[in-house]
Amino acid sequence: MRIIIVEDEGCPYCGARWGHPDPSLNYPNRPKVCDEHGWWWRCYNPKCPVAYYNPDARMVELAVDIDFLGKEEGVLEEKERARRVLRARGWIVKR
Repeated sequence: MRIIIVEDEGCPYCGARWGHPDPSLNYPNRPKVCDEHGWWWRCYNPKCPVAYYNPDARMVELAVDIDFLGKEEGVLEEKERARRVLRARGWIVKR
């Protein structure tokens, strides 16, 4: 098994990536799932609503049915905010 970890594929929403100078955004990231669109990367930042992102296809899949903020209130609002921000940055949001 080969694990690929790179520094240049940060999350399009929060910017988390391996080797980030900000310790709160220094999470491992690597391609996790491959489909017809190519490799999907996992965002490991527990406070980020992005579950997977595909830099080549500029597609994002948001987390579903998990409490990524550690609290129930505000989750839907944060996901809607993430959708707006990502679409404004030119990303396609799958969920």
